[in-house]
This record gives sequence, structure tokens and C-alpha cells, in this order.
Amino acid sequence: MAKVTTKTLTGGMSHDRIQEYIDEIPVDVIDDMLTAEADVIEPAIADNAASMLRGPYAVGDTSRALYRKKPANWGGRKGNGQRQIALTFRGIRRDDKYHPNGTRNAEIAFVNEYGNRGNPARPFVQRAIDEKAEAAFDNAEKVFDEWLKKEKMI
Repeated sequence: MAKVTTKTLTGGMSHDRIQEYIDEIPVDVIDDMLTAEADVIEPAIADNAASMLRGPYAVGDTSRALYRKKPANWGGRKGNGQRQIALTFRGIRRDDKYHPNGTRNAEIAFVNEYGNRGNPARPFVQRAIDEKAEAAFDNAEKVFDEWLKKEKMI
């Protein structure tokens, strides 16, 4: 549903500074930078889900179903030189009389985010990303600066 990738890092204010060292940054530092971004974005998504997804059918399961995957290559095992942390919604709700096998929380979150014929969009994920993008980037930049200082590159 939401991805925190290294693209975010190279799209920010310090693009030139990061780009200068991009080939030298170890994967574990990139993963730490992604984790620092996810530390900001993930709670914002959960908070937005809890506050925006209200109504007669809301039970709060969407915000509780938010799950952060481990850092991995973007685009599968081989990847394309980029790393990501995926924030997704896991689990199945079995309390829906119209779907006896249950409905995936990810599907419910998707319909809430983008809407459908009978429901308007409630973009709780995109709003969190928009509101917290700068703070997330700042968190990642702190990790990057610590690595530069440790390696005595600045």
C-alpha cells in the first residue's frame, strides 16, 4: 500500500549531497535511513486510519492491521538497485456476511483510500505521506549525516 524507498531520499533537498555518496552507502545504512523514514510515516498512517475511517461499519481494524515489512530490494529478489520498506495491511476480516471467506484488510484499506462507486475516497495513507514527508526525510538525513561523520567524510 505505501512504500518508503530510496527514491524519496534522492528526491529531497539534499539530492546532490546524497548522490555524491550513493555508490558508497552500505545497504545497512540505506536500510537504517528507510527505517527512520518509516518511523515517521507508519504512526501517521495509523493515526489517520483511526481518525478518518469512521462510520457505522468502522471497528478500527484497519489501523491495527498496518504492518511494516523488513527492508528489501524494490522490484523483487534481483531488484533494480533500490531498497524499500513496504507498509501494508495484513490479515483477513471474517465478520462480513457478504464474503463468507473473509475480506483482506489490504482490500478494505484500498477501497477506503481510493473509494468506489458507493464510497468516496478517504486518502488516509496519502495524507499521512504528504503531511510527514519532510519530517521523514529529515529523519533519514540524520542517519545519513551520522554515517558521513563515522566514515570521516565530512
